[in-house]
Amino acid sequence: MAADNGGSGDVLGIRVPEVITSAQGIDDVNSDIKTAFEALKTEGGEVIEGSWTGTAAAKLDDGWQQWQQGVHKIVVALEQATGLVVESANRFQTQDQGGM
Repeated sequence: MAADNGGSGDVLGIRVPEVITSAQGIDDVNSDIKTAFEALKTEGGEVIEGSWTGTAAAKLDDGWQQWQQGVHKIVVALEQATGLVVESANRFQTQDQGGM
Protein backbone atom coordinates (compact mmCIF):
# COMPACT_ATOMS: atom_id res chain seq x y z
CA MET A 1 0.00 0.00 0.00
CA ALA A 2 3.01 2.30 0.31
CA ALA A 3 3.72 4.20 -2.85
CA ASP A 4 7.11 5.25 -4.16
CA ASN A 5 7.11 8.78 -5.46
CA GLY A 6 9.74 7.87 -8.06
CA GLY A 7 12.28 10.30 -6.64
CA SER A 8 15.34 9.75 -4.53
CA GLY A 9 13.93 11.39 -1.39
CA ASP A 10 12.48 9.53 1.54
CA VAL A 11 8.78 10.09 0.98
CA LEU A 12 6.05 7.82 2.18
CA GLY A 13 2.71 7.71 0.49
CA ILE A 14 -0.29 5.44 0.37
CA ARG A 15 -2.74 4.49 -2.29
CA VAL A 16 -5.96 5.44 -0.57
CA PRO A 17 -8.29 3.50 -2.89
CA GLU A 18 -6.29 0.32 -2.24
CA VAL A 19 -6.37 0.90 1.50
CA ILE A 20 -10.14 1.40 1.33
CA THR A 21 -10.47 -1.79 -0.75
CA SER A 22 -8.45 -3.71 1.84
CA ALA A 23 -10.61 -2.32 4.64
CA GLN A 24 -13.71 -3.39 2.69
CA GLY A 25 -12.23 -6.88 2.43
CA ILE A 26 -11.83 -6.99 6.21
CA ASP A 27 -15.41 -5.77 6.58
CA ASP A 28 -16.64 -8.46 4.17
CA VAL A 29 -14.88 -11.19 6.17
CA ASN A 30 -16.36 -9.75 9.36
CA SER A 31 -19.83 -9.93 7.79
CA ASP A 32 -19.18 -13.57 6.88
CA ILE A 33 -18.13 -14.27 10.48
CA LYS A 34 -21.33 -12.67 11.77
CA THR A 35 -23.53 -14.63 9.34
CA ALA A 36 -21.87 -17.96 10.12
CA PHE A 37 -21.97 -17.23 13.83
CA GLU A 38 -25.69 -16.48 13.76
CA ALA A 39 -26.36 -19.78 11.98
CA LEU A 40 -24.21 -21.69 14.46
CA LYS A 41 -25.79 -19.85 17.36
CA THR A 42 -29.24 -20.89 16.17
CA GLU A 43 -28.22 -24.53 15.81
CA GLY A 44 -26.37 -24.55 19.13
CA GLY A 45 -29.23 -22.86 20.90
CA GLU A 46 -31.62 -25.56 19.75
CA VAL A 47 -29.42 -28.19 21.39
CA ILE A 48 -28.46 -26.32 24.54
CA GLU A 49 -31.88 -24.81 25.21
CA GLY A 50 -33.68 -28.00 24.24
CA SER A 51 -34.32 -31.06 26.31
CA TRP A 52 -30.69 -31.65 27.22
CA THR A 53 -30.25 -31.23 30.98
CA GLY A 54 -27.82 -32.19 33.69
CA THR A 55 -24.26 -31.33 34.67
CA ALA A 56 -22.79 -31.77 31.19
CA ALA A 57 -25.44 -29.50 29.70
CA ALA A 58 -24.76 -26.82 32.33
CA LYS A 59 -21.00 -27.00 31.73
CA LEU A 60 -21.47 -26.74 27.99
CA ASP A 61 -23.77 -23.75 28.42
CA ASP A 62 -21.08 -21.88 30.38
CA GLY A 63 -18.52 -22.50 27.63
CA TRP A 64 -21.07 -21.67 24.96
CA GLN A 65 -21.75 -18.28 26.56
CA GLN A 66 -18.03 -17.52 26.86
CA TRP A 67 -17.48 -18.50 23.24
CA GLN A 68 -20.29 -16.20 22.09
CA GLN A 69 -18.78 -13.33 24.06
CA GLY A 70 -15.40 -14.03 22.45
CA VAL A 71 -16.85 -13.98 18.94
CA HIS A 72 -18.63 -10.72 19.76
CA LYS A 73 -15.32 -9.17 20.90
CA ILE A 74 -13.60 -10.25 17.69
CA VAL A 75 -16.39 -8.81 15.53
CA VAL A 76 -16.30 -5.49 17.40
CA ALA A 77 -12.49 -5.33 17.17
CA LEU A 78 -12.60 -5.92 13.41
CA GLU A 79 -15.26 -3.21 13.01
CA GLN A 80 -13.14 -0.76 14.99
CA ALA A 81 -9.96 -1.64 13.08
CA THR A 82 -11.69 -1.22 9.74
CA GLY A 83 -13.06 2.16 10.76
CA LEU A 84 -9.65 3.34 11.98
CA VAL A 85 -7.93 2.23 8.76
CA VAL A 86 -10.44 4.09 6.59
CA GLU A 87 -10.33 7.18 8.80
CA SER A 88 -6.52 7.23 8.76
CA ALA A 89 -6.36 6.80 4.98
CA ASN A 90 -8.83 9.64 4.45
CA ARG A 91 -6.95 11.92 6.84
CA PHE A 92 -3.66 11.11 5.16
CA GLN A 93 -5.14 11.90 1.76
CA THR A 94 -6.66 15.17 3.01
CA GLN A 95 -3.36 16.28 4.54
CA ASP A 96 -1.41 15.21 1.47
CA GLN A 97 -3.72 17.16 -0.85
CA GLY A 98 -3.45 20.19 1.42
CA GLY A 99 0.33 20.13 1.24
CA MET A 100 0.72 19.63 4.97
